[in-house]
Amino acid sequence: MNSLSREYYEQLEARLVKVVPRVRCLASDADADWFEEFIRAGEYGLAVETAAGVLDASMPGEPLRALSSRLLAEARLMQLDSELLQKLEELSGCRGGGFLDE
Repeated sequence: MNSLSREYYEQLEARLVKVVPRVRCLASDADADWFEEFIRAGEYGLAVETAAGVLDASMPGEPLRALSSRLLAEARLMQLDSELLQKLEELSGCRGGGFLDE
């Protein structure tokens, strides 16, 4: 059984839901739909991986940095794959942290 509390997951979900408009701004409709579907299903890691997977350095600078910073913060908390963390660090320009609150 997972030792993380229900409150942790509720807060995580709330933070990810706040990111939906940013994902919709940068991702295709299909990718954004998957992001939202994974959140609804409680598959938060897949949601972050899906959104991060569509990010590219050629996207508009500030929206890209803002979204990748938020995803980076969540990915670190969830201890997701190191390659994913590295990609998000590079896109966000963050090496030590990410932003958890908006």
